[in-house]
Amino acid sequence: MFLKLTPAILSNKEKRYKNLLILSLLIISVFCFLMQVGNAETVTKSKSAKPDLCYPGREVNFTITLHVQTEDPVGPLPIENLTIIDYLPPNMTYVGGSQNSIPASSFSEFLNGSLFWDFGQGPHIGLIRITFNATVNLDTDLGKFIQNVAVAKFQQVRETPLPQNIESITENIFISSAVLDIDKVGTPGPIHEGDLIEYNITLTNTGDADAIGLTVEDVLDDVIYITASATSGTIGYTDPVLTWSGDIPAGGTVNITIQVLDDPVDISQLVENTAEYITTPEEYLFIKTEDSCSTTVIHPKIRIEKTYSKSSSVEPSNVTFTYLVQNIGDTPLYGVTVVDTPYGPITLLDTELDVLETTYGEHKEYDLMKGSYYNEATATGTDILGGEAEDTDSATCIIPGYVGGEIMEIYGAAERITLMVITALTTIGALFFVHKKH
Repeated sequence: MFLKLTPAILSNKEKRYKNLLILSLLIISVFCFLMQVGNAETVTKSKSAKPDLCYPGREVNFTITLHVQTEDPVGPLPIENLTIIDYLPPNMTYVGGSQNSIPASSFSEFLNGSLFWDFGQGPHIGLIRITFNATVNLDTDLGKFIQNVAVAKFQQVRETPLPQNIESITENIFISSAVLDIDKVGTPGPIHEGDLIEYNITLTNTGDADAIGLTVEDVLDDVIYITASATSGTIGYTDPVLTWSGDIPAGGTVNITIQVLDDPVDISQLVENTAEYITTPEEYLFIKTEDSCSTTVIHPKIRIEKTYSKSSSVEPSNVTFTYLVQNIGDTPLYGVTVVDTPYGPITLLDTELDVLETTYGEHKEYDLMKGSYYNEATATGTDILGGEAEDTDSATCIIPGYVGGEIMEIYGAAERITLMVITALTTIGALFFVHKKH
């Protein structure tokens, strides 16, 4: 016996059911696909950092944005149960109080440095934005990327709840900067007023980025400008400010040399000047922004005061000449001497005088007869540089004599003649009066 298989013949009604089933399955598939498309396009996300190129110690502003579209191919799709967490890297620190969110949210900072925002159940539609600041830690190495990751968790509002969405948002920050330093040295001194002073300024960039458009100023007070030069860049001078302008490549150095004279009008003992970076872009890291140096200026000065005393008010008289010498400068004096004209070198108690210190000497002359005795004494001393201080003082000693049995000071020739005439006339008048009486 053989069996013969024949295909089943469907009725028209069955065909319609079959076609309807296929169409329904197709509609369901398209609907599910559209739901997934809508889900993918409903929420757009972004994260930014300003600046994204920075240096250790600088503050960075972060912005996290979610944009919930109001419509998609299947209608409004708000979100709910939104939370956002930002995983700050270990080499960044949140700046307290800097966060802000739109709409308002509940904010928490975890011990591990993570930042958490809870926006509640919602629903949420439109723009959602978070801003906050974080500082790059000082011990962060240059030439590396810092990756900051934020995660947004939410559900889309549906009649039938969909699984939770987890959206990751990443922003990279590159740690790079010019690292600038400045060192200024000058002739330390001591020098004399009016002497040459030379300043040397060294600008260095130890970072991994070029420093562009730098300006350094040095206010040259209490000195007289002569000349200046630099290994690169441009030098300008407008009294009293010297200006350098230029660039320093990564790892580069610029040397500036300045020559000035101490201004003798200024009598201060210390000449001090400062060089500093000005109008410098914020993206540069500084070891020092300014540096100063000083030069000691010494002013050797000496003073002598000469006096005398007599042993008698009449001739003959012993006379003692006294020499008081003082260091009135701002530096010690060595080899202090006094020379009297006409008496020669005078022996002093001390020949080295510290600032404001005094020494003493004297000279005696015996049995001086009547007359005017003028003499002059000069004191000298030498400072540590070999500079000399000098001062002179004089004294006139008058020894009285006798005229007509009375003490008379020594006058000039005209005064002496007048006195003699008066004495003679007085004597003649007295004789005439006696003669007439007899």
